[in-house]
Amino acid sequence: MALDIAKAISIFHNIVKIGHGVLHPKNIMFDEDGDVLLTGFGMESLKKYLSLTSDYSNISFYTATELSGGNRQKTVGRPTKPADVYSFGIIFYEIISGNYNYRSLTLPEIRKKFVVENTRPKIPENID
Repeated sequence: MALDIAKAISIFHNIVKIGHGVLHPKNIMFDEDGDVLLTGFGMESLKKYLSLTSDYSNISFYTATELSGGNRQKTVGRPTKPADVYSFGIIFYEIISGNYNYRSLTLPEIRKKFVVENTRPKIPENID
């Protein structure tokens, strides 16, 4: 499943040539054949991305910390491919670990824990 999601993100990046910007589990769906469908990339986000005058709004646990700026109201940058990789990393961690505990952290707490203190979530022992 994780590899299929990564492939879908890669296809999106290669075709659309920009970051998705709002990757989280609710925006990852599967069709009847089990193929991954990325959703949630609305026209409003696209308009704001293409405009150099405004930032897009995507505040969630899955938002890359460099885009959050610690602000709970809006992001401080445009969606990027590296930010999507960050979002996928959080999704992947949840898939392999079954740990959803970090969702309760605020963005400033996430920034402090993972950027300032450079800590990383523990990988479960049953994962090779």
